[in-house]
This record gives sequence, C-alpha cells and structure tokens, in this order.
Amino acid sequence: MFSQDEPFTSLLPETLFNMGRYLLLNLGKSEAPSGISRVHILYALAKQGKNLGAFKFVRATYDQLQVWNDILLSSQISENTPGLCAELFLTSS
Repeated sequence: MFSQDEPFTSLLPETLFNMGRYLLLNLGKSEAPSGISRVHILYALAKQGKNLGAFKFVRATYDQLQVWNDILLSSQISENTPGLCAELFLTSS
C-alpha cells in the first residue's frame, strides 16, 4: 500500500528548501505570477524546514501562513457577504 500524499522527487530536502527560499525572496512583495502560489511555497518551506530541523524558521513560516490564511478568509467573507465588510468596520459613536 503506497500513499499518494507525497509526490516523488529525487532532490535532497536541502535543495527543495533552498528552491523555496529562492522563489520566496525573488517574489518579494510583488504579486506572484500565474501558476505560482505564495502559500504553497510557504507550506513547502515549512515542511522541508521541519525535516531539516530548522524549527525557528518553521515557526516564522507558520506565522506567515497564518497571516495569509487570515487574508484569504477575510476576502472570502467579504466576497460572499457584501454588506458584512462595511458592518465590521463601522464603529458606534
């Protein structure tokens, strides 16, 4: 019984880790090109960092993933309920 959760690769974990770092650093704050997901890059970095024992780096990566998760969740909420976003930011005086 083989699991299809992980794609097969002959690359070393260090190579995958450095590839992810390269992609993330080159993206900077600009929008990712079509077909490249910043969230997938962060996830791969966290996973390979864990395999390599870079736990402080992994923690920082998970924090960035949490920020992206919050952004994606808030955008989905505002797209699905147009009036909700305005109600959330109104303050009572």
